[in-house]
Amino acid sequence: MIEKRFLEVLKSAFLLREGVDLNAKNKFNGFSRQAFAFLAELRDNNNKEWFEANRETYQNELVIPLRNLVSDLSEFIISMDYNLDVTPAIGKTISRIYKDARRLRGGPPYKKSMWVAFKRPLEEWKESPTFYIEIMADSYSYGMGFYSAPRDMMELFRENIVKRPAEFSNAVKFYKKEKELGLYGDYYKKLKCPEGLSDDVFEWYRKKSFYLSSENPLDGLITTPKFTGIVTAAFARLAPLYHYLWKLKLKARAESEKHALKSFYEKR
Repeated sequence: MIEKRFLEVLKSAFLLREGVDLNAKNKFNGFSRQAFAFLAELRDNNNKEWFEANRETYQNELVIPLRNLVSDLSEFIISMDYNLDVTPAIGKTISRIYKDARRLRGGPPYKKSMWVAFKRPLEEWKESPTFYIEIMADSYSYGMGFYSAPRDMMELFRENIVKRPAEFSNAVKFYKKEKELGLYGDYYKKLKCPEGLSDDVFEWYRKKSFYLSSENPLDGLITTPKFTGIVTAAFARLAPLYHYLWKLKLKARAESEKHALKSFYEKR
């Protein structure tokens, strides 16, 4: 009992450190129709003048609900992995709507979507397993995976599928009955299937990078508080695979560092 209470206090302290308002739980009531109307109009009026004239709508209908959504999910996210950043702020868990000025090249200055990313605060987070939610003018999605998986990690992933099939099977066993999340990502077209590997497993094996996502047209679900529970349930199903991928990533990183160190001493 004392240990459980200690863990609860520790979790609360961690959430407070991350800027989560513990009194603001269950504040996410869904996104308003105005939020999606804003994104639709921004798509057709992607310029500073229009955005500044509608900044209040952006703040009230997108930023504040996104912060509330992050806050409501934060305790569950930390229970899966305490290394994940749950700070309910733009530039932390919430995307910036401004495009990188260095890459504009005369193009429109604003992004067409907003998203939440629960990631470990690393420079190479795009190469790491990440939980995400994205909303667009006429659709939304949520899931887990890589923005761009590193090649050495994917090589280890394929090796592990063949040499330790039980580990992989346990990590993805939820997927056999999955009706909500689909497997996406580029794949090698000419990669040969190892002997004895089923077609279902080969779909994973041949991926260059991948993510699992629930892709949805705009509907009533995302405009209600129920959306939080739907996302929580999906993330919970993905958790075993998430931890499996992090185990492989850390192993790949250790092997890379070992190889680099060996090369360094060989050149001396």
